[in-house]
Amino acid sequence: MQVLLNTFRLYSLIFTIVTEGLLIDFIRLKRIKTPEGKKILLDKISKKIVSILPKFGPAFIKTGQFLATRPDIVGDIVSRNLEKLQDSLPTCDFSQINAILSKSIAINEFKYIDHVAVAAASIAQVHKAETINNEVVAIKVLKPGIEAKFKSNLSLLRFVGRLTQKIFNVKRLKIEEVISRIEKTSLLEMDLRIEAASADKLRENLIHDENVYVPKIFWKYTTNNILVLEWIDGIPLYDRERLLSAGFNIESIVKKFAVTFFNQAYRDGFFHADLHPGNVLVNANEDIIFLDFGIMGHLDHMNKLFIAEILKSFLERNYDLVAKLHLEAGYFPKSESINVFALSCRSIGETVLNKPPNQVSISALLKQLFETAKNFNMEIQAPLLLLQKTMMTVEGISIYLDDQTNIWLLIKPWIKKWAKSNLGIRGRLLQKY
Repeated sequence: MQVLLNTFRLYSLIFTIVTEGLLIDFIRLKRIKTPEGKKILLDKISKKIVSILPKFGPAFIKTGQFLATRPDIVGDIVSRNLEKLQDSLPTCDFSQINAILSKSIAINEFKYIDHVAVAAASIAQVHKAETINNEVVAIKVLKPGIEAKFKSNLSLLRFVGRLTQKIFNVKRLKIEEVISRIEKTSLLEMDLRIEAASADKLRENLIHDENVYVPKIFWKYTTNNILVLEWIDGIPLYDRERLLSAGFNIESIVKKFAVTFFNQAYRDGFFHADLHPGNVLVNANEDIIFLDFGIMGHLDHMNKLFIAEILKSFLERNYDLVAKLHLEAGYFPKSESINVFALSCRSIGETVLNKPPNQVSISALLKQLFETAKNFNMEIQAPLLLLQKTMMTVEGISIYLDDQTNIWLLIKPWIKKWAKSNLGIRGRLLQKY
């Protein structure tokens, strides 16, 4: 029965793909010879995909959002366009949301709840409210029946994935593995207590840091399908014109943003990995405010040290050590040549580091390194890929805000201090940079 249902849904999916012209676009993509032509068409295709994925359901939206974090699988152009799936998704009627709230929390403890959602994602939407204690809050509510819709949708996604694997033999994409990861992370996201815990942990990690703030959680109202947290007013970090109009110091904001990212990733090993517009604000004190904690990155101690050692070795132009570190970490297969890999690392380092200091991009360096690692049959862990993707976002936002500022030059003192504390005697070598 499920096979018949999925077959029917597949026909509907194929009909949409054909009517939107995607099938013809994919055929044309195979025939285009020039890299520039492929880029232009890929941009067009991925924008179409962004527009039609919401029609297929939450699991397909989640797949797009997941692939937005994996440029190693889909490429930079597709990844950048898929990021737009985070914004402006359809909302549910408030009567449905109010029914959920009335069933799950003491609704009489709220003076008012705004009927118009201020934000909507694939599985939830957010409403502004005020408690009887005059606390202004944001209420995030799972959309009704979303878990059942997601699981039904996931069955179709697996069906499509298996067919794609058989027809096109695209083992490199690891479709089954990707779908399993999407299922696991999405079902966790559907328990809003997990997101509340992530926000609480990030708040605890950053509580003593200057110039950064994470809203507090109202645990008494938070359930598996409702998250209530402090309402914070601010200007979106992406809105450069409003920041300038408010008289804010853009260079100072960029530095604060960069430092808090490094504190999260390298000091705490727990970082906000969903920095799309609306998730980062700047308040009247020029503090960086983080919102929406559904996607968080984790780095264990060994991964933190691995990346720090890699970056340090590149800065020292010690490419043999870069290769050796991959070997020691267990990434490098015995069937490959460590000496050839060291030469590849040299080609990456010299290309990136010979640029003017204000044009050096550490995320570009890591991106090239991970791509090269794939050519040597190395499996780079997903947390490191998520880190590199988030670093790219941090760099991109920083360049957009102030194209004369390079965040890596701004935070040199921080890097030196961190290396000295965490890499011991070898870390002191960074002092000369």
